[in-house]
Amino acid sequence: MIDTTITVPAKGSSTGATPVPLGGTATASAGVAEVRVAVQDRLTKLWWRSDGTWGAWQQFAAVVAAPGATTSAWSVPWTAPGPGAYAVQAETRDLDGAGDATRAWVNFTWGAAPDAAVTFPQGNATVSSPVTLTGTAVDDTGVSAVRIAIQDRVTMRWWQPNGTWGAWRQLNATVAGSGTPSATWTYPWTAPGPGTYAVQVEAVDAFGVVDPSRAFRPFAVRAPGPALLTLAIGRADWGASDDCTVAEGAVPLDRIAAELAARGRTAAVGVVSTTTAEDTRRCQGGAILQASWADLTALRDAYGWTVFQRPNGPLSLMTPQQQVAETCGALPSLAARGHDRAWGLLAYANNTTDATIQTDLVSTCFAFGRAYGNGLTTRNGIGPPFWQSTRSFNGGACNDPTLDCYGLVVTGSRRYESPELLAALLAPTADTWRTVQLYRFVEGAHSGPGGAWDCTSPDWRGHWTSRAELYCVGDFLWAVDRIPAGVTVTDPAGVAALWGRVP
Repeated sequence: MIDTTITVPAKGSSTGATPVPLGGTATASAGVAEVRVAVQDRLTKLWWRSDGTWGAWQQFAAVVAAPGATTSAWSVPWTAPGPGAYAVQAETRDLDGAGDATRAWVNFTWGAAPDAAVTFPQGNATVSSPVTLTGTAVDDTGVSAVRIAIQDRVTMRWWQPNGTWGAWRQLNATVAGSGTPSATWTYPWTAPGPGTYAVQVEAVDAFGVVDPSRAFRPFAVRAPGPALLTLAIGRADWGASDDCTVAEGAVPLDRIAAELAARGRTAAVGVVSTTTAEDTRRCQGGAILQASWADLTALRDAYGWTVFQRPNGPLSLMTPQQQVAETCGALPSLAARGHDRAWGLLAYANNTTDATIQTDLVSTCFAFGRAYGNGLTTRNGIGPPFWQSTRSFNGGACNDPTLDCYGLVVTGSRRYESPELLAALLAPTADTWRTVQLYRFVEGAHSGPGGAWDCTSPDWRGHWTSRAELYCVGDFLWAVDRIPAGVTVTDPAGVAALWGRVP
């Protein structure tokens, strides 16, 4: 009897050893004379040759520990030329020259095993549902797949594709960067309810090698929180003006406040605290009247309006001392005037956001930093450096191509946005926060140095404004009237308190 076994490497194993120890046991009734070994690249089907290249099948001799014995260990070191999927073949010959009827064969891979990690949720974090589970996966030969499993930590059962719980079951995550050494993965999941859960994850590489140590991340899902909405006025502009006088058809902030109050709504307004006057409305460029401290106090006391801080220009162009004065340094003076909720939001001027300033300065005293976007901030998405999204809603050229106003040239090529879209934006869902920002409101028809508009058409498609920051008050209030009953209208500080983001 002649037989050969391969014990190293183990079948289907992955190793990074250099050289790779190949070895096993040889048995021959007539005595073991030699063991011959061959190594194959399983992808190319070529064989390792003595000159260090790949080509036709070739064997090389192993070291036999006890030549002539009926049973002997054998071994041979082999240096892999690089990461890959390989196989070792071995056969024994006895002292009579006879050989194995069947050569031994073992598959293995060389290179680091893949490794997967979870990046969200954080360990033992409490999140809202639906939640997008995310993570990374790395491998020296390329990540081909990521598989996850979700466990109910109370029942110890596992999530099934049909939305039930049962035996351990893996689910395929979506991989970005498949086939590359460094990839990311995502898996959106809607929890069946509040509870304690865990996600288990493993990566698979291009050669089918599986992550030997699955990552495991416990987390909790909270009961759904309220849908939150902030009606923001980008700047404390009292109203559209002609040559520093409120224009005919301009709707001042106190009337907006009264209209909202009649509907049980409030708003938050951006204020440049370093340029606001006590009792005088400062004029800017003839078209903008900046509300005074007296105006802001009246809006707060009569209608419950709050303010958020807006720097007087891009922070990145200021000295460190100026940056402090326009951000954290402004809060004590605002609080002294009774505006003690301004810490909820720092509105970067003209969206000149700066990640370093936000991280090192703004986030230490303000709950959020404003960044323009779709206006939707999710509770799951809140984390350093604590940006929130604000949707700026604009006027512009009309939407009826049969009218002359359709070709109106407005800065930024703006076209008047529909009240239907505004109403849709004012309807956030549970555990999300929508911030919609407008500037100055108008009605009727007017043309003057500070701007022109026409809000008289019964069809909003005929409405237009010559400046993007002007919007017809009737369309705004039409959308406000359609805010769903379950939506909570609050300011940034209110959101911060509800979500536990108090700097």
